[in-house]
Amino acid sequence: MDRGVQLLHGFGALVCASVLLVACAAPAAPARPADQLPAPGALGQTGSAPTSTPAPARVRIAYVTVASNILPMWLAQDEGIFTKYGLDVEL
Repeated sequence: MDRGVQLLHGFGALVCASVLLVACAAPAAPARPADQLPAPGALGQTGSAPTSTPAPARVRIAYVTVASNILPMWLAQDEGIFTKYGLDVEL
């Protein structure tokens, strides 16, 4: 293989790896000065649990045919995983 082609492939791999690392990095949290931080207990939380739970989000999942690739959705519905995470799923 030509040396120029090898360098081009190496550079392409380096660019792909860099993009992957940047895309997977956690976003930086904005810094707040100490004088802008809320005082402890100023958020109005009394420590009690909320009295009502929000309504489950309604989701409709469409599929063309019954095939093995839809099996995880059926299993999740049968095991109650969708309900556990607050989803009302219609298959």
